[in-house]
Amino acid sequence: MKQCIIIMIVGVFFSISIQAQKVAMFETTFYFEDAVGNMDSIRVGHDTAANYSYNPEFGESFINTPFDSVFEVRASHRENFPGISPNTKPEDFFLSKKIIGYSEVGPHPVHGCISGDPIIFTIYAKYPPVTVTWDSMEFIQSYCLVGSYLSDNFLSETLNEWWTFPELVEEYTCLADTGNKLIEFEGKWDFPYTLFPYPVSGSNGIDTIHSVMYTPMSFYQFTPCQSWWVGTKNPEIHFINLWCPNPVQGDLRRIDQNSGDWQVVSLLGQVILEGHGSTISMAGLPTGSYVVVTLLENGIGIQKIQKVE
Repeated sequence: MKQCIIIMIVGVFFSISIQAQKVAMFETTFYFEDAVGNMDSIRVGHDTAANYSYNPEFGESFINTPFDSVFEVRASHRENFPGISPNTKPEDFFLSKKIIGYSEVGPHPVHGCISGDPIIFTIYAKYPPVTVTWDSMEFIQSYCLVGSYLSDNFLSETLNEWWTFPELVEEYTCLADTGNKLIEFEGKWDFPYTLFPYPVSGSNGIDTIHSVMYTPMSFYQFTPCQSWWVGTKNPEIHFINLWCPNPVQGDLRRIDQNSGDWQVVSLLGQVILEGHGSTISMAGLPTGSYVVVTLLENGIGIQKIQKVE
């Protein structure tokens, strides 16, 4: 009888814990497989109620044990990662099998979707290379995530338009364009922050952990994944002065007087305004910097605009 009571109590607490765990506004799973068929997975997502460091209410659970001696993948918030966050030591930073990133801008006012902060996958693989797979439809169908990518390096943290360097073309993969990426460790890890020492079982205590950054984005000039706008892959991007005056208080006017589709995008990637025509009313927007994206016959026009009082 006492045993039955104990089982019932445990069951009640287990049920409460399951019910108490929140589901983020966006969640998806990345799957990892090494060269000999060992598999692992990471659940990631974004929510306005999440923070930069630790979200147990969304299922994050701190792992501070050594990595598996053959193959294991964990994930980290960008802000906790060694090198990006200078006060964090590798042995102290937060790793989990699930990470829910913070979303500052909230749901898109028209599409209702959400984006968020970058998340870093940390990988130990005795038998590389490692293949990463995901459901590309999760990103194709989400206006807020269609510009997302996986990067083998963290140059996106330091350089604008980093993808224009020819040697980096193979270093990123657009998540809406395909559903897999091959990560080859050899010769790919000479960039900042991608390597760090961490305890691994059976490796004399310490071994090298590799990392890959997942960067969620909709569209603005800092993503190389822009095929969603015109329905074709890799449209030509033109950084041109198409609208005036700049700075602007009221209306923007298109210099060539042509009408076309346009969007006003915040520097966080949130679409603030969109429409069609040769004028844009900026009067109701707060002061600050915006990006005007214009659909052209030969690609996409990009212009940074300063809104003033």
